[in-house]
Amino acid sequence: MYGDGMIQESYADVEIEGISMVGGLIGSSITGTITINRSFSLGEIAAEQDIGGLIGLADSINLIEDCFSRMDLHYIMGNLPTGLNGIAESIVGGIIGYDRGQSDNLYENIYFAGTITALENVSPYVGPIIGYSYTSIPVDVSPQAIFLHLYYDNTLYTGPNSTTLGVGLSTEQMKSASNYTGFDFSTIWTIDALYNGGYAFLNEGFILVLFVNGPDTFGYQDYPGYHVIEPDEPTRTGFIFGGWYVDQTLSIPWNFETGIANTDVYLYAKWTAELPDTGEYTPSAWWIGSLGIGLWLISRKRRAN
Repeated sequence: MYGDGMIQESYADVEIEGISMVGGLIGSSITGTITINRSFSLGEIAAEQDIGGLIGLADSINLIEDCFSRMDLHYIMGNLPTGLNGIAESIVGGIIGYDRGQSDNLYENIYFAGTITALENVSPYVGPIIGYSYTSIPVDVSPQAIFLHLYYDNTLYTGPNSTTLGVGLSTEQMKSASNYTGFDFSTIWTIDALYNGGYAFLNEGFILVLFVNGPDTFGYQDYPGYHVIEPDEPTRTGFIFGGWYVDQTLSIPWNFETGIANTDVYLYAKWTAELPDTGEYTPSAWWIGSLGIGLWLISRKRRAN
């Protein structure tokens, strides 16, 4: 991306394999001001260098607020440049890989809850928020970059933190709103164990899709105007699954091919009890019918004789 740009109330759920400057939302941003608000990324990235959950390489003024990434990041050995210490150099960050931005950057209300798979003999420019940052290093420049309310799951990510940015919380702590200082849980953020793996997610601009009585209730977050993703058919001992319905009386089935979700969607599973197996043989209808026709033909034949 060159020049000014904005990403707002957007997300990506992707699997990406690349070489360098690979990000969940932006590969590289060059010059200008990049604004990312109320957006997130899910999925997986595998690349050689400059890898980030949101931006791979950020050579711009970066204004990022109320965002998160739950991507799994893997940096793989390739034709990486070799540093002075004789080992390959790669840069990976849970949010931004290589931050070459300006001193007036703003990073606020952001978290990372994913994994970063490192290789041996690779340089330690790795971090749960930013892999390497010019603006996180104290310099005599005004204004300074602002880093506020940054968190990461230190149960999932236990590796180095080259920029020392972010507060590490356990997975259990990450799933409690009380541990997020500065996050607005009245209008922008919310937490529900049924959505986003129990982690905080964005309430503004998105809708919720919930599958009830499946037998496990589950759901996901989506953008309005898209088809609901049909889940794998659930199973329940002693019952036969009969589809998903939009009402609790199970009278209106949801059509996954044509149905569009513009508001929150609640779908209810229909179950029919299986007939118990008594071990006794019950003749089928066609066999009984055939037997009746055969007896009628025999009876007519005897009368004719």
